Amino acid sequence: MDPHCNYVCLSDLHLGARYSILSSRNEHDLFDVDKPSDCLLELIKGLRQYIPKVYGDDLPKLVLLGDLVDFDFASMTDIVRSLDVLLRALFDDDEPDVFQKEVVFVPGNHDHHFWQSEKDNLFLERFQQDQYQSDERIPYQTTDLFRSTSLTSKLLDQLPYAKATGLSFEMRYPNWGLWHAGDDGHSDKQVVFHHGHYVEPLYRMMTTINQLMSDIGDPDIEELERQNGSWINFFWSSLGASPAQRDNTVLLFDIMQNPAATYRYSQRLASLVSEYLSSKSGTSPSNTIINNLTLEKLLAGIISSTLGRGFQAERANNNAALSEEGWEGLQWYLSKPLHQQILDDAPDSAMAAAHDSRLVLTDTTFIFGHTHKPFQDSLGVDGFQLPVKVFNSGGWVVDQPDFSSVQGGAVIFVDAQLNTASLRLFQAPVNGAMPPVTVEGAEFGSVADNDLLRRMQAQLDQTQWCAFQDSARNAMEQRAMEVRDQFFDRNSSDGVKQHGQ
Repeated sequence: MDPHCNYVCLSDLHLGARYSILSSRNEHDLFDVDKPSDCLLELIKGLRQYIPKVYGDDLPKLVLLGDLVDFDFASMTDIVRSLDVLLRALFDDDEPDVFQKEVVFVPGNHDHHFWQSEKDNLFLERFQQDQYQSDERIPYQTTDLFRSTSLTSKLLDQLPYAKATGLSFEMRYPNWGLWHAGDDGHSDKQVVFHHGHYVEPLYRMMTTINQLMSDIGDPDIEELERQNGSWINFFWSSLGASPAQRDNTVLLFDIMQNPAATYRYSQRLASLVSEYLSSKSGTSPSNTIINNLTLEKLLAGIISSTLGRGFQAERANNNAALSEEGWEGLQWYLSKPLHQQILDDAPDSAMAAAHDSRLVLTDTTFIFGHTHKPFQDSLGVDGFQLPVKVFNSGGWVVDQPDFSSVQGGAVIFVDAQLNTASLRLFQAPVNGAMPPVTVEGAEFGSVADNDLLRRMQAQLDQTQWCAFQDSARNAMEQRAMEVRDQFFDRNSSDGVKQHGQ
């Protein structure tokens, strides 16, 4: 499919969550979902100035690449209100249009609920069309990769401002692809968008368990979601409905971002659980189980190695853009389920050009977020003739007390010829100073081969982004200070506040 369209991609806004730097505070410095933050307004102001310089009069489509909102840390009411604020700012009737009215939405782990709510409708639709007798045969866990058939988000389409202004949301999950056919029939380009959670082993844990229990191979993309979708929805996209549960989840998540706080909390939780179990069995929690190992020590080890490790995922590893495990997960996802999906869903014209029904994948770009650490690179991947160009869009949150240079946010641009470039808007400030805005590519050849990259670099004006960078730096420093104040105590022996006492 030739898209004949330009795109601008944002991810990991985490609207409705307090730790998003796009969240606002009122005059009493309290979290306010009904007010656009200075950072959000300055971001949109900068994009309004920059996008027309890059694309001219050809309005791009906005791509929201997952974790748009945070169902773990916000109620549905707060989510709807914060989404309404975002749409009013992005599609302000008093400003010239900068995006098309059709928005592409690819859910992530924290807003998987949007996809979960549409799955039943998709199943019924396909069941009625094909009259299948077994849901195992109906591909309703995912949407097609390249095909024009899409699914609308009924929930997002019914948002007050969306309904009033004619906005619509095209939903794809977990991958959405664009295909540009070359004039010679042999130089096709593909760009694939994915939030990024399936790159990380934690989010395909059910698949790992299934493979350990039985001799099965790697799943295709439909089976990957079938095995892990409910797990993702339960733990990362459903806990915010209850205020008490939401507050506990936020507390637990924040604690697990810091190793010292994680250790203290794990010890305390192990103590409470062992005391409870001992009270039921009539034994002492200090009784030795085996080789000087007490019940309390055993539980502490289990909690630290499972719960603690689970929360301290890829986004909490601030030593590099991706950890070694992260690179392995990226390689696995690209070479296994995604590669197979590209082959299965490639346009008929591309298969015909391959003559022998074996498609050779040449110029491929993969765009994802999730890790909150923007980067771009070229990666050799099995099944792809040339290195895959990889772009990460970063994230817009601060949930740790200290900054790292790998933290930050970017906006990914894709033009109608599927050239791709990253507008790196902010990184964590070092000594109070934030690095300048840059435009980056992942070319393995000459920059001149990417017309979009050259155009974006030529149109970049640092002065137009000064106000945004000031507001982003202030918001990041405020969020980091809140984390420090919440979890660190100068008067304690180790500097860590007690929780769960």
